[in-house]
Amino acid sequence: MKFGLIGYPIEHSLSPKLFDAAYQNGKDSYELIEGSSFEDAFARFLEGYEGINVTAPFKELAYQRADSADSICKLIEASNLLVKKGDSIVAHNSDYWGVKYLLRLNTIAQEHKNLLVIGCSGAGKAAALAAQDMGFNCTIANRNYEKAKSFVNRDGIGEMKAIPLEGIGDIIDSQDVIIYAIPVALDIFKNFDLSEKIIIEANYRNPSLDNIICEEYINGKEWLIAQAITSFMVFTKKEPNYKKMREVLFG
Repeated sequence: MKFGLIGYPIEHSLSPKLFDAAYQNGKDSYELIEGSSFEDAFARFLEGYEGINVTAPFKELAYQRADSADSICKLIEASNLLVKKGDSIVAHNSDYWGVKYLLRLNTIAQEHKNLLVIGCSGAGKAAALAAQDMGFNCTIANRNYEKAKSFVNRDGIGEMKAIPLEGIGDIIDSQDVIIYAIPVALDIFKNFDLSEKIIIEANYRNPSLDNIICEEYINGKEWLIAQAITSFMVFTKKEPNYKKMREVLFG
């Protein structure tokens, strides 16, 4: 079977090496489906692949093109995983399960209650929902405050709060865990003491917060592996070779 990744740009992606390590059977393949056009990439998926991962900026478009979606995708209106099922396309979101996996592994994080998500993209919304479903008091901050407010006001989201990005200074002292889900560096933490915070960052290529003094930093490669585990199991219905996956990313 053939699987792949769509998004733009993706030439830097570690996903092919990661999935090759997970498969370890020589029968399945994983490729980058290059291109800046979602429609072109989606057409190539339909022509020759059983499933695809989806990264920025195509996650919301992927959800819209699916024939059906799981409950998580419906809440966040974004998908990073499309799979063929008969004649239909089913949307999933492995970012949600990946963040849950990271939070479950981190015993320090589980001792805390307040969690701040920076960014209201597909990954940010998935992270916020995962954290809330695990019992955290979740706040999502975004440059476009109206987008974040619209998200938290949807039916089924619960008690999540939204604030404008410039408002994080008002709540930062009370936050225990910060999930940074913006793909670019924003100079928003320079005046804050994060030494007692746990930071989880989505971006593994150009991390923004890896040099900040904090209690614990969980980098984007850990996020990549965590969501890839779900992707692999949805694609193949098999357990991935987790040890080999870690060796590819961390040596």
